[in-house]
Amino acid sequence: MSGTVSGAMRLSPQPGEEIDRKRPFSFRWNGDSVPAFDGDTIASALAASGLRVFSRSYKYHRPRGLLTANFHDPGCFFQVGDEPTCAARTGWPNRP
Repeated sequence: MSGTVSGAMRLSPQPGEEIDRKRPFSFRWNGDSVPAFDGDTIASALAASGLRVFSRSYKYHRPRGLLTANFHDPGCFFQVGDEPTCAARTGWPNRP
């Protein structure tokens, strides 16, 4: 990814979804701006932007992405600020 990425892969609105599409924001991922909505997780926003490899395994550096579409997906971890190994399902701390 380079530059601003779009949400071209995002599903259409679904009944009962947790995402508030009236409250968009963006965040930085590897130097790129990624669009997101209030209620998105890191993983859901990156997947909606077309990213499929989110992290690498510790030992063999194999690609890791979403394993399931479940909130409890154990597939990968990120560093959020100073906090290492946050699960991909994590939201943003201290978001208004």
